[in-house]
Amino acid sequence: VAGAARDAGKAVDKGTVKDVTFKKGYDTHLTEVEGFKAKPNIGIKGGHNLENFEQLILDNFGNQVKDINQAVTKTPHPDISGIYEVKYKLPVYDGLSKENGGKGNFTGQWKEYKNPKTVYDPKVFSDEQILKLGREAMEEGISNNRIIQGGDRSPSNMVEGYVNVNGKRLEFMGFRYKNTGEISNFFPVLD
Repeated sequence: VAGAARDAGKAVDKGTVKDVTFKKGYDTHLTEVEGFKAKPNIGIKGGHNLENFEQLILDNFGNQVKDINQAVTKTPHPDISGIYEVKYKLPVYDGLSKENGGKGNFTGQWKEYKNPKTVYDPKVFSDEQILKLGREAMEEGISNNRIIQGGDRSPSNMVEGYVNVNGKRLEFMGFRYKNTGEISNFFPVLD
């Protein structure tokens, strides 16, 4: 049991890759919303769990977003139910008053966030299941050397890994620190 607790943050491969290590907290990015920046290329950070993603929108923008479909457009994975790519837009506030939790008054405009996000439905994949699949995909990607070099200023390289889900291939993308080799986070993507 002590060994299992010690190795909880590691996935051990049966063959070519001895250890794939995961940064403490790597799982939080996938399951929980880590933050929000009202910049078109940032938006909602983390929150790949569909329910948590949608709840953040309703909790923070519910005065304008009465139906989640106003803000979110979901495209299902072509082969795997429960995996979606989402595009989203959020109401814009003027920041000039204490209204709406200090955000100000609604300007009547909506901001579209440029980078689509991939989410999983926790009614189809539990957090534990999707984390296990993601760890296996990172292991698979590293053992097959599918590592995309990050730019000179980037602290991470990207890892492209695949797992089998009911006979279909599911891709995950992850980030691996250049200096430590640890996986900082990963998420499923649509091929």
